[in-house]
Amino acid sequence: MLTRALRWLCLVLAVSACPSGPGLPADSGPADSGASDGGTSDGGAPDAGRLGFTLRSPTLSVDGGVASRYCWYFRTPNAAAQAVAGFHSSLGPAVTYLGMWLTPTEVMPPGTLVEGCDQTGQLNNGAGWAYSAWQPDAGWSFPTDDGAGQPLGKVLAPNQAGFLYLRVVNGETASASAQAQVDVDLYPPDASVTPADSLTTYNGNINILPNGTDTATATCPAPSGARFTRITVFTHQQAVQTQVKTPGVTLFASTDWENPGASTFSAPSFPTPAALEVSCSYVNPTGRTITAGASPDTDEACMMLSYFFPSARPRLCFNSTLIP
Repeated sequence: MLTRALRWLCLVLAVSACPSGPGLPADSGPADSGASDGGTSDGGAPDAGRLGFTLRSPTLSVDGGVASRYCWYFRTPNAAAQAVAGFHSSLGPAVTYLGMWLTPTEVMPPGTLVEGCDQTGQLNNGAGWAYSAWQPDAGWSFPTDDGAGQPLGKVLAPNQAGFLYLRVVNGETASASAQAQVDVDLYPPDASVTPADSLTTYNGNINILPNGTDTATATCPAPSGARFTRITVFTHQQAVQTQVKTPGVTLFASTDWENPGASTFSAPSFPTPAALEVSCSYVNPTGRTITAGASPDTDEACMMLSYFFPSARPRLCFNSTLIP
């Protein structure tokens, strides 16, 4: 059963290191919906000198033997545009995956929690991937040198809208609590930063026959002049190998869908491909055909999640077409 606290906004501002002024307000001001067990604003003091904020989902009570997925919607507390320097995440028991997505408009009121959602449901509306984690403790920071001495960062719009996507699996017989947290580190408001954005590829042509094998491959044109700093691939449980390649060069490869890792690049070695070949190989142990879809249990996925620069907005490549 889902703990019934769907409207607590849980943005914990590092106020000890973030005085009020341009960029971050002095208080994120979550409103109490009257529920007693939703997201709270505890979670510990920030590290000394940290500039940033924390996104924390409500605590979920997950029955034994249950697997599900949730989207928790938020707005960031920055009053003006400000660049992200890095992310760190903590996944509680039963949380097997976290994806952070940013949306150009508010999809749901901040604090809303939706069960059975699709993390790719807003891609056609301009949503951009921001961060993913498969392990209980993970993190990543943008390079501090873009090749010309300027740091890279993802620029957040004022009070940026977005959502955390959680995949929750309780393989035990007893119920378990599940919660996830993302600490977002920011550059100072006046920092000069080269903007980086996400390129997400989505393959809708997956078709794995019963008790069969298949490899889904799509070649995506890269945005003009793009240099890449991070690449990973998201799939579901039938995947046995994923790769991202350019002619003669493998930029990313994994054989572990539950912890695929990522390839990171820094100056002077940022790859600058004209196109990216994204492939996912599968083994279907079931008696039914498996196609592309949102369910980790019954469907499959093949999505490259990457950061590139310079950029003014997130980009989507559907099958082999780079959306303008």
